[in-house]
Amino acid sequence: MKKDRKNIAEFIERHNKSALVNDGFEEAFVGMVERAGTNPMACYDYEKCVNVLAEKFEVSQKEAKLAFEKEMVNKWFGLDSPYYLYKAA
Repeated sequence: MKKDRKNIAEFIERHNKSALVNDGFEEAFVGMVERAGTNPMACYDYEKCVNVLAEKFEVSQKEAKLAFEKEMVNKWFGLDSPYYLYKAA
């Protein structure tokens, strides 16, 4: 799948029309996650999201991580909020 806003939105809408998508983080999009009793949700690579912010705003990785945690990871946007994948080392 091409990772642009339109293709990601179309992919997600086939599975869950109300799933939220993070604008500007297309390159960090991994796919969908699902478990019993929940709707499929968008999933993003946490480290790639931090890298996107660091590059976009020309800040350090530490600053980007703090901002991402505060503004995205630790805020509740409802049941259709995206997931963030933390890869094992």
